Amino acid sequence: MTTAEYKTAWRGAALRAVDWLDAHIGPDGSLGEGCSDLSCYYKLPYLMQLTGRPERAHRMLDWIRARFLRPDGDLRTSDSIKTADSVLALYPGYIDGWIAITGHRIGRFDLSFPVWNRLRSFWNSELDGFTLQSASDPNDATVEILTCAHLGLAALYLGDLALALGAGRALGRFLDRQPSPQARFYLRIAGSGKVQTDFPAEAAGLHLIAADQPGQAWFFIGYPIALLARLYRATGETEYLAIAQGYFAFVERCAPCMLTEHFAHKVAWGAAELAYATHDEAAHRLSAEIARHLVAAQNSDGTWMADQPMHTRVDQSAEVAIWLLEIAGLG
Repeated sequence: MTTAEYKTAWRGAALRAVDWLDAHIGPDGSLGEGCSDLSCYYKLPYLMQLTGRPERAHRMLDWIRARFLRPDGDLRTSDSIKTADSVLALYPGYIDGWIAITGHRIGRFDLSFPVWNRLRSFWNSELDGFTLQSASDPNDATVEILTCAHLGLAALYLGDLALALGAGRALGRFLDRQPSPQARFYLRIAGSGKVQTDFPAEAAGLHLIAADQPGQAWFFIGYPIALLARLYRATGETEYLAIAQGYFAFVERCAPCMLTEHFAHKVAWGAAELAYATHDEAAHRLSAEIARHLVAAQNSDGTWMADQPMHTRVDQSAEVAIWLLEIAGLG
């Protein structure tokens, strides 16, 4: 198949997922009783806006604003629960960042500004990066790689270039401070300024990527590449491009274990952004290979991860569709 044919296939797969998701959106913007949790909703408006369905996006944002937005700009399933997804709940800035970005893309400033104003409190000036929890949280401050990359992109969308560039530099420190850069990538920097290498064994999947092991949360090292490539395009500063290429070098070491796995989806997007910025053929090939495997793994109804709970099925189907469309849209 030619590149054009692959892009047509990627768009087609994404739109099959969109049709399935769209069919579940009710007149009030909700997904019904089976999807009352915030985790069902936070990516879907972005996807609807991306596919030229602004009415659906606005309807869902109306529901999100009425159902989940709190007066301080926080988004929560209930006053006591961020989300019932126990892993996702550990990344509150990641969830809310999607709504800040989508709101700004579609002109819903009644959401983007209050949400972003709170997300700015995740910036820790002493650690010089976005932390896993808001500064008002009593937990120890920890700069976390996915939160840093995602809120860096939100800052770029909201026009807060100083924080976006700060996030890019923080991602550079992650790269520079790895104790075993050929084999392992640690995902958190503690208050000491060193990467966290000490954590419970059962939590390893949220703390490091091992290049030679399958089943890793590859998205942690995919998102930084996308942000850094976009920062390079925004500023022309080669510092950010060099950092992106450093991340990609580690990704290439992971490739034998990663290419056929679902959670490589953000790596496909990040590599596509790098290829677009630099015309790097290796990045282009890796992105295309992951995208082909994602399309091959799609269920006949258009979804991914159909064996998982409904909120995971919705969340991951929306996400893969987003990245396939973003990849296909890049030159």
